[in-house]
Amino acid sequence: MKLHLLLEELIQIAQKPKTDFALNINMTPSGLSKILTGKRLPTVRERKVFTKLAAEFFTESIYSPKCYLKFKDLFPVLYDFQSKGELLSFLTYAIEYALDKNFAQESSVNLGYAERGFYYLGHRPVLNLLCVVLSHYMIHHHGEPLELFSTFPVLDSCYSRILKRMIITNSKYLEGVTINHLITQSSQPQNNTQGAESMFSFVFKLNEHCDLNLWNVPNSIRQHFLLVKGHVLLLFNDQLDETPLLIPIFHKSYLILFHSALLKEEPQKISYNTEDAIAYFKENSQKTIQLLEQQMESVYNFLFIGYLIQKSELRNMHSDKILTDRIEKAFHAVLAGEMHFYLSFSTLERFVTFGKLMIPLLGMVTIPAPERAAYLQRFNLFLKDEQFEKVKIVNSEYSNFSVVFFQDAAILYTADSSGAREKFHVFTHPQICNQLKESILANSNVAFELSPDLWKAYQEDLLSNNSLFAR
Repeated sequence: MKLHLLLEELIQIAQKPKTDFALNINMTPSGLSKILTGKRLPTVRERKVFTKLAAEFFTESIYSPKCYLKFKDLFPVLYDFQSKGELLSFLTYAIEYALDKNFAQESSVNLGYAERGFYYLGHRPVLNLLCVVLSHYMIHHHGEPLELFSTFPVLDSCYSRILKRMIITNSKYLEGVTINHLITQSSQPQNNTQGAESMFSFVFKLNEHCDLNLWNVPNSIRQHFLLVKGHVLLLFNDQLDETPLLIPIFHKSYLILFHSALLKEEPQKISYNTEDAIAYFKENSQKTIQLLEQQMESVYNFLFIGYLIQKSELRNMHSDKILTDRIEKAFHAVLAGEMHFYLSFSTLERFVTFGKLMIPLLGMVTIPAPERAAYLQRFNLFLKDEQFEKVKIVNSEYSNFSVVFFQDAAILYTADSSGAREKFHVFTHPQICNQLKESILANSNVAFELSPDLWKAYQEDLLSNNSLFAR
């Protein structure tokens, strides 16, 4: 990140004249002009005062509720500043980071082979550095492949606080970013519903913005880390009082050694994209359908899946008749089974309002408003009087995923809001499957069980409340 470019962007965000900025940092307009054009940097003696005054000036000029949104083209990873103090702290770190990079370049110091390191201690310093470093590489390598490997401690109480605050402000800078998150024995939640919720929230958040792959590692990896391949390794620890500690390592040779050691752990991929899933489904369609019919225990829908789509409609979506026929059979197996079927209020309401149906492996389809009531009524073909009891409507804030639980496994299906990015995450460890179910149940209240009369009344009420869209 170039200091002069950072300052120029901050001046634009602040909407203040450059002369005001120069006066506030005790510089002449001509002296500031040399810095803003990249002709010189603040001297070592000027650096501390320059950083302090610049951060204070921009904080006073920019701070307001939700002002983090103003930085979306500078910091695609950020957090909501709750006070001027938080913004001041963040801008101080950002300016210092740019100064460090520029001083190293000006002095011909190769930070990629520096043997001495430094550390950041405390929630705010760790949060600030994470946002600055990740934003830097995402912007600098925008449009290029950027691969990350992680055992980020999402289950650790001190780091889950940091994770929850981080926000993706600009998705376009995550194009081409692949995140490989490794799940080890030590990283699996131990009877901790909140910890499990943090992990799956982490999955849902990332899946909306970038290509996320989950991996199982046979052996425990004791060190929590985030590796930006070829660029930086961030090591995470926490102290006895649960204060987070972050150590960045930029040494290029060590990054190569670390990545090689990681591959020797023989991680096994448990995430499948559309192409991988289609290939598997075609080869194992009969086995998959039998599994759905015989071993499926429950399915939770926080994404409106097109179980009721008809064969002719599927064939209009895709020319592969064998694939569409098998998808229809799989949907039929889900609806005709004896498992518990959970559907959220918000998912139904979104369908009635927007008519969006997700068809796994095929994409998203929109049902026209006049046809949505008829589509919902297709449930009656599958749900006999005695089967309505298996359907439960729940209240939940979850969205954009569905999960199927089997006797000894779970398949977590995720898709972004446009339906363009879908993934199948397959969990086979009993403990993590149980924790996933418990975390969903802890955040989903069963509103009522369906009956034929109740389902009819519910449809009428749902459609009448959305009459503007349902006509």
